[in-house]
Amino acid sequence: MFNRFCKAQTLRFLFERDGFPLELSELVDAWEVLYQANIRGTLLGDSFAFEDSPSNHEPTPELKSTDLMSLTPGQQLDLDAWIETHDPELSIIRPLSHRVYAHDHVTRLGETFKSSGANSQVYYRDSAGCLCAGSIAGIFTHIRSQPDGGAKIQTFFTVNQYRPLYDDLLHLDQYRRNAIVAGKIYHNVHLHGSTLVSSSDLLYHFAVAPVAIPTTTMPCFVALPLDRS
Repeated sequence: MFNRFCKAQTLRFLFERDGFPLELSELVDAWEVLYQANIRGTLLGDSFAFEDSPSNHEPTPELKSTDLMSLTPGQQLDLDAWIETHDPELSIIRPLSHRVYAHDHVTRLGETFKSSGANSQVYYRDSAGCLCAGSIAGIFTHIRSQPDGGAKIQTFFTVNQYRPLYDDLLHLDQYRRNAIVAGKIYHNVHLHGSTLVSSSDLLYHFAVAPVAIPTTTMPCFVALPLDRS
């Protein structure tokens, strides 16, 4: 990834018009059309970008008929609310299917995410864009119709969020000063209920390191980010 980024930066420097031979100006025009004209990106342009970004990659698990199941009423409400917020055009298509393909694990960008064990411990973004830590409790792929008659295939994660450190203890968390690298301290207990997280909001794994907080007997740990991007 870093090598591709450096190559892209070198190309952009070489293709600056002030320092490029006039004889090759047509090549510059062609390059700009191919890589820069469409801000949404192209296949070739994306190959030079940070292509390992989780938001640009949807897991493609194998969909087996034996894994087909119905969501629980609570999961149905969560899914309907997510689609209503993030895919309003699709939310008008009724009824939405509540049949999904369940998985015990999926692979994305060479990383395996599971519904139990060490590979279930993840950082993710909540609906407000805040960084949260949780453990994956379930994984499923949902297929829904689009207005043009096509189908959208999307994988979701049911995540149990860890309780953030209480406000009166935050000053004892030295890790959060550099949270992206060092992580944060959490109470080793889940909040009530679960959160539905899309693949684009699932970030990366974290490692658990128990820590002792002097003023509380509640078990705590620091979630050390394992960001491979």
